[in-house]
Parts: sequence; structure tokens; C-alpha cells
Amino acid sequence: MPNNLLSLTRGCTTTELRWQNSMHAGLVFSLKENVSDNFFQKDIWKLKLNDLYKECRLNNWDEEEAEAISLKTYYLAKYVLDILFENHVHIENMAPAPDGSIGLNWTTNIYSIYIRLKETNIIYTRVENANPNYTFISSCQYWDILRILPMLRHDIYD
Repeated sequence: MPNNLLSLTRGCTTTELRWQNSMHAGLVFSLKENVSDNFFQKDIWKLKLNDLYKECRLNNWDEEEAEAISLKTYYLAKYVLDILFENHVHIENMAPAPDGSIGLNWTTNIYSIYIRLKETNIIYTRVENANPNYTFISSCQYWDILRILPMLRHDIYD
């Protein structure tokens, strides 16, 4: 695995704990509004992404030495949101992570699913709820997101 992807996966437990802390600090974005129109949901999520970027574009945004969300990561997240909504995959939660990535997550009866976005990298993690020791991780570059899209749709909706 390339070094830049290792830095995204190394210490996953610690990062996920800090990601959970950012959720409790009010930096997790969820769609509370009852919006059935896919077009408007996408617009709302893009506004939430803008807010997330404004809050986290400087180092130490969590007062625990978190890396800033880079402009490149912000644009990657916008691109991924477009792809997801074009393919009718609805976002459950979005939050900044202390390593400078942006996380998307979904929880189903079977899995907890995380997508972490940083620079040009996408990390897909699926954890089986009944057996947290069973974890699947896949990584790709932004241009290859369509490769993980069928797996994501299956894991969320099937």
C-alpha cells in the first residue's frame, strides 16, 4: 500500500475515537430535514460540506492538533458527493477526521460503513456489527470511485 494510504489507515482505532469525539463536538453533519428530492438533498449536503470546510480548514481545528482539511480534500468530497447522488446513494453522516480527511458513514443492521476522503485517496471500510473483528478495507484514487460504488450500494441497501 502506498505511504499516503498507510497514513490514512494507520491508527484507525485512535482516529475513529477522535472522529467520534468530533461528532460529539457538533462537527458531524446529518440530514435532519425531511427532503425527499435527491437534487435538494445534494444541495443541502454541499452546503454542509462548505460549513465543515470553513470550520476545519486550519490546523488544530479540534484543539487536539488535528490536521487542516485541505482544499484538495474539500474538492474531492464535492466530487464524491456528486457521484453518490447521481447513483442514488444517500449520505447518512459526514464529519472531519483529525488526520485531515473527511469521513462519510452509514450504519445498517449488518454493517458500519466508513468512507474516508483525503487529497486524492478514498478508503472504504466495512465493519461487521456482529463481529467487529471482521473488517474489510479497500482503497482507490478518486478517478476509480466507480469501482467501489456497487459494493457500497450493496452494503447499504441489500
